[in-house]
Amino acid sequence: MKTKAFTLAEVLITLGVIGVVAPMTLPTVIHKIQMAVLQTQFKKTYSALSNAIEKTKVDTEYSLRCFEDNEADCMEFNNKFQSQFKVIKVCENNAYSNGCVGDIKGINTFTPDKNSTTDVSNYNMYYNNDIRDNSYAFVTNGGFSVLYYKKTVRSIYLVDTNGPKKPNKWGYDVFSFSLNRENTKLTCASKLQSFFEAGGKGCVDMMTNGK
Repeated sequence: MKTKAFTLAEVLITLGVIGVVAPMTLPTVIHKIQMAVLQTQFKKTYSALSNAIEKTKVDTEYSLRCFEDNEADCMEFNNKFQSQFKVIKVCENNAYSNGCVGDIKGINTFTPDKNSTTDVSNYNMYYNNDIRDNSYAFVTNGGFSVLYYKKTVRSIYLVDTNGPKKPNKWGYDVFSFSLNRENTKLTCASKLQSFFEAGGKGCVDMMTNGK
């Protein structure tokens, strides 16, 4: 009884097809895996931030109203918020050169993804020179970085969910959060919730598993 086998020509044709298809599909597969990992890190970081905010409010008996229009106590609120973490590095300024954040692009230095609908024209606190030179930041033992524009203003945080490590891109590992004035919960910053670089996801989509 003869055993049927592939001919050399058939093997070569199959390898040729694989060689053509693989380069077209592999980048997509790798990107999906990368985004799944980053989304897991996002949720872990968001949970840690939210818990720290809630503990800060409880520990201060809600006396520090930094999330309201009156920002007089924001420095104290943010100091207590930071104390909820095991901080391994602090950068009083020059957060990039001092190693607290990676090479994050300012929102004025790139064209957002075509699906990014947010108008950030007046959100100059995240311009390139401000992120690099004017910001206070700290890195936690959980691996993420938190960056304030200033510790004396209402609680708005720029967060890199895996710290100085790459990709350091908006909508991948870089997001902005703020305290909601109405329910005092940590939420995606309203003006930047749908802001991301090409191929990324907005903050809300990362939180809700949006595609």
